[in-house]
Amino acid sequence: QRCMLHMTNRQAALIAESIFNRQGAVPGIMRAVMVPNQTVFTKWSDLELQLNGQHFAFRDLTDSIVLEHEKQVAMNGGLMNLFCEEWLMAPGGVWNPANYGLEQMHIDDPYKGMEKVLWIRFVRGGDGE
Repeated sequence: QRCMLHMTNRQAALIAESIFNRQGAVPGIMRAVMVPNQTVFTKWSDLELQLNGQHFAFRDLTDSIVLEHEKQVAMNGGLMNLFCEEWLMAPGGVWNPANYGLEQMHIDDPYKGMEKVLWIRFVRGGDGE
């Protein structure tokens, strides 16, 4: 007899990736933070040093972005890309990628009225880099 555990499309894809990949490394979101745009960083390592030292205001959105990714994978037919253009451009051009933001993701804007940057640190499937 066969058994299927309850899991999301994303979880099923990640389990398959871990089984059929020699290293067992799967793609994922390591951390997502939002910072005011006045804070300029060119690479994640510089940002992480400041985050660890708590030298400026930031908001950790890792949980919210993971949930958004889960939602998008479920709604877009299993494509693993976050903000996949094919999904954002719904039939008839209902959604405009430029207008898809925090409100549509049901995330409270921590910096209302200010420019902001969302930094997302991904881990790549295959080699885990």
